[in-house]
Amino acid sequence: TITIEGFTSLVKMSRSLYKYILIDIPSGFSDISATSCELSDKTIITTMVNGGYEVQHMKRALEIFKAWDHYQERLDLLFTRVNPFTEEQKNKLSEQMGYPVKYIIPNEYLLVSEAADNGRMAVTRDPDSQFSKAVENLADSIIAGA
Repeated sequence: TITIEGFTSLVKMSRSLYKYILIDIPSGFSDISATSCELSDKTIITTMVNGGYEVQHMKRALEIFKAWDHYQERLDLLFTRVNPFTEEQKNKLSEQMGYPVKYIIPNEYLLVSEAADNGRMAVTRDPDSQFSKAVENLADSIIAGA
């Protein structure tokens, strides 16, 4: 029920109050999700590796974002549930995309599911897991402006 104008005003007002604004948008494109991305300084396109068409869907989304000026500085790619969780696999995804994949998160389905089932966050349930460390590295990178 929010208008684009109202949403835009909310984001601009929030920028004056906060250093970071995280807008989690649903998959697919709507007026609100497109406006969110257009207003952002950094957009991270995220998909889960699930043995299907994720790379193809990500490529289509990437083509849409290439219309932006300086899209290379504004757009990062993130794949979750990556197995094996290696730099080689990250490079393979980058090669498939024809665009650098900046972040990967390992497949820790059981950890994440158990944490969610118990109303906890996976990063606090097992802070030494690969998943928790990858999420921490992602957060640190965003904070650093990398």
